[in-house]
Amino acid sequence: MDRVIDTLKQCVLFSNSSDSDIGALSRLVNSKAIEEGETLAVSGEKATSFYIIESGMFLLHRDDEKSMVLDRCGDFAGLDILSRQGIYCANLTALTSGTVLSIKRDDFLDIIQDTSPHADQIMQAWNQYLTHEIPYFQRLDDTELLDYQY
Repeated sequence: MDRVIDTLKQCVLFSNSSDSDIGALSRLVNSKAIEEGETLAVSGEKATSFYIIESGMFLLHRDDEKSMVLDRCGDFAGLDILSRQGIYCANLTALTSGTVLSIKRDDFLDIIQDTSPHADQIMQAWNQYLTHEIPYFQRLDDTELLDYQY
């Protein structure tokens, strides 16, 4: 469990979360060993999970031809870089074997749609990350904004 908590704390979305929020979140995640070449998400299929990289190297490739490599502990694939309105808009494939933490989409939706300060904190971190770290993945324009039926 300590490894899961450490990974969650390294994820930019949860880095400012309290220990109690991290503890509650850790109870929702599943750790899974992934083999090289394994696909975790396929564009066009129903979105089932939000992923946080624990180890390994993964390629996130969106339908709009934008892609990124996730290879640091705490990197994540979720929100509108991975799915839109409950459908994956990207493929997530292991370039090497590794380990991911997965959170069921409904559980993650419950967290970010809550009216708590923790939910606000997560969404603020997401917006900052999107704007400053991956501006080439800019969110959809206002007419296409997500309803976060992730």
